[in-house]
Parts: sequence; C-alpha cells; structure tokens
Amino acid sequence: MDTTGGAGYAQYTVTEYEQNYVRPLLLSVSGMTQIGENRWFITENYFINNYQYSTLVTGANLTYYYLPNSNFGNQNRNVVIVSMGVRNLSPRNGWLWDYGIVGVKTADFGFAAPWVSATLPF
Repeated sequence: MDTTGGAGYAQYTVTEYEQNYVRPLLLSVSGMTQIGENRWFITENYFINNYQYSTLVTGANLTYYYLPNSNFGNQNRNVVIVSMGVRNLSPRNGWLWDYGIVGVKTADFGFAAPWVSATLPF
C-alpha cells in the first residue's frame, strides 16, 4: 500500500483489464411559431445520453492506484434541457426581446431559471 502524502492508496498491476468508453448522444428539438403580429413562441430542447461501453484489454501491463471508498460507477449521465419562451419584435427600433424559462433535469438533480435576452439584427 502506498501512503504518499498521508493517503492510503492501494497499488495494483494487472495484465487484463476493461477499458471503458463513453459515446454521447445529443438530440435537439427546436421550434418557433408566430402567435401575434410581432410575437413568437420559441422552444429549444435537448436530450443528452452518454452511452457507456467497455472492451477487454489483455496482454498489457497496467499499474493503477485505487482510493478506497471511491464510488464513481453508480452515476446517471442522462441530461434533459427544456426551454420555452416568447420572442417580441420591437417595431420602433428593430430589437428582438426574448424572455422565458429553462429547466435542466438529471436523475438526481434539477433546476429552473428565467432568461431574458435582446438581439439587434444587422
């Protein structure tokens, strides 16, 4: 056991191990529809899923340090982002004003936040 820096790390050398990979998938659905003369409903939504897979590697020497009581394998990696709002065109100066709400959701955490933005087309 290696105790460099006061921490108790166990050192292992193996000749066969699993190599993990992450292959993310991102789906997006967005839209805008007119609800008034100078007003539109807008939405932008994302689904992010990190597919994980592993391969078995043999015939190689790998030395790694293992910190006891570390548990990184039980995490959900799906994320959903949903937003909706209204876009207004100011006929007086040509500015686009957006205001709405965005929500972010994972398996164990979520929140919602308002947003306001202004855009001047050129």
